[in-house]
Amino acid sequence: GGPDNWRTVLTTAFNLDMTGFEEMSIVDARNIMHKVSLKMQDEAVLEKVATLCACIQPNDNLQIEVAQKHHIVQEILVTDVYLGGDPSLV
Repeated sequence: GGPDNWRTVLTTAFNLDMTGFEEMSIVDARNIMHKVSLKMQDEAVLEKVATLCACIQPNDNLQIEVAQKHHIVQEILVTDVYLGGDPSLV
């Protein structure tokens, strides 16, 4: 079902052991996602994304430029949003 599919996606994407996941209530999951969304909207996080994306050299191939920006956003989400802060979200 849904939760099993989600676990499979996460464990495959991040090369994790499936036995490490504990069940949580819908309310707890919603609260965690709310914390993530608030942290993603933090001014410092948005400023970092804007600053680093502005440093990308223009490229005739739009797909390359978009991929570079996508990589920046992913790195910031992992390091600053999920793993950063005290306490971290994970």
